[in-house]
Amino acid sequence: MKLAILHTSDTHGFITPTNYQDKNNYTAPFSLSRVSTLIAQEREKYGKDNVLVTDSGDSLQGSPLASYLKSLPEDSGVQALSAAYNVVGYDVRVVGNHDFNFGLDYLKKFISYDHGIFLNDNVLNKSTKKPAFGQKSIIIEKAGLKIGLIGVTTQYISKWEPVENIPNLEFFSAYEGLKKEVKELRPKVDLLVALYHGGFESDLETGKATEPHNGENEGYKIFENIPEIDVFLTGHQHRRLNLVKNKTAIVQPGHKGETVAEVIVDFDKEKNGKVIINNLTTKLLETKGVTPDKKLFL
Repeated sequence: MKLAILHTSDTHGFITPTNYQDKNNYTAPFSLSRVSTLIAQEREKYGKDNVLVTDSGDSLQGSPLASYLKSLPEDSGVQALSAAYNVVGYDVRVVGNHDFNFGLDYLKKFISYDHGIFLNDNVLNKSTKKPAFGQKSIIIEKAGLKIGLIGVTTQYISKWEPVENIPNLEFFSAYEGLKKEVKELRPKVDLLVALYHGGFESDLETGKATEPHNGENEGYKIFENIPEIDVFLTGHQHRRLNLVKNKTAIVQPGHKGETVAEVIVDFDKEKNGKVIINNLTTKLLETKGVTPDKKLFL
């Protein structure tokens, strides 16, 4: 039996395949519209109930279109942007640092219009000490598997954003949030997935530091110290990563919708209900050459 996990991140509002330098040129080898078609093809291939679709954030800011939509009156712009992501049909999402760039109210409106489930384990309301939006984790059943998902984002948002963009919010380590939540969730599920808007501070093969260990990216620390995670879906660094190491599948799909990261979980289910994970494989599915989904053209 197989479960397909399809993951995107850092699409940055590139809805259509253009670099916005020529309004009549829609040949750019990326975009959410190409992603939408590819994901629809994969759902057809594996069956809708056997596919889980996730995203690691940075959706609201980064393209001229995203900035234009923010300038529209009332909620018309953010509604249109949410509608495009809803066509793709994400099951579970987390927010990225650039999703705060237009302010917390704009982000909350986007979340309210989105049909996916937002997970957030490490951004708290200072007053209540509860998640500022979304929920810490969720258990979803796909392909007969109980899948536990935990969502975290880079704690460095508090270093970058002006105070007025993150009022009454408290950010803490993604590693610390995952470490605690994994202990609660792992016994309840067949497969444990961490969804992270963050990357890697050290080389995954050698462990050598590749950047300052200041908390912006904690992916290596998470990978090394929380082995209970079966699938690690990342973003933020715009890297193209797909590998399986120490029985953990790790992916990061670049940016602008240039690829969809795919994790295939091959498993068997015994008569007593016990799940045996036979194999995990990863791949980056290029969107270049995929026909854009015209339903996303705003």
